Amino acid sequence: MNRFHSVATEVAYAIVIRHRRDRRQDQIRRPMKLLDDLVVQLEELHLAGRSRVPKDLQPALDRVNDALPEDLRERWRTGISIVNLADQAFDLQDRLLQRLGVAADDDDEDDDRGPQFPNRGVRPGPLGNGVCQLA
Repeated sequence: MNRFHSVATEVAYAIVIRHRRDRRQDQIRRPMKLLDDLVVQLEELHLAGRSRVPKDLQPALDRVNDALPEDLRERWRTGISIVNLADQAFDLQDRLLQRLGVAADDDDEDDDRGPQFPNRGVRPGPLGNGVCQLA
């Protein structure tokens, strides 16, 4: 009976940990989606020849701010340059991703290759050093 109790305790602990992780990810997903939507709107405005954030975008800015964790909330305002606001949105997305442990701390250069994983479980393939296969 003691072994059963130990296993049940471990399972309960794993469930609690998973719920915490899922909750933390949900707290990041919603603001990330709102920031993505905002960037799309800003890009459309920029392509239409606008240079400043229009006042009618304020409700969207408020929704983004309300969805952010309190310590990341900023004073989002209209009337500033579209490029400036887009840069702020990208910077905020980086900070949100860092909270999940996804974003690199050092982004001296942009990298469009997507997430990179460590080379665990990879061994050189028969075609040479540049080709690898999963171990």
